[in-house]
Amino acid sequence: TLTGTASLVAAGLFKLSGIETGLTAHAGGGQSVALALSGTKAIHNIGTVSSVSDSVSLPAATGSGALHWVKNSAAANQLQL
Repeated sequence: TLTGTASLVAAGLFKLSGIETGLTAHAGGGQSVALALSGTKAIHNIGTVSSVSDSVSLPAATGSGALHWVKNSAAANQLQL
């Protein structure tokens, strides 16, 4: 249960705009070369993390308070966000 969900939806702040799947984190990690996650999707499912600390980066902030969920489906290796 999410408290305050109705007010967030009414304000346009709580949107599930889609799911991004089949993603591969950038090998070797690093913020400047990380795989950029889509700013138009709310849920990001990372399917391939080949080595420890492969990386992805969140979309640039827009000031809208948008929420993003990131799931590491390749849990055998740690993902750098």
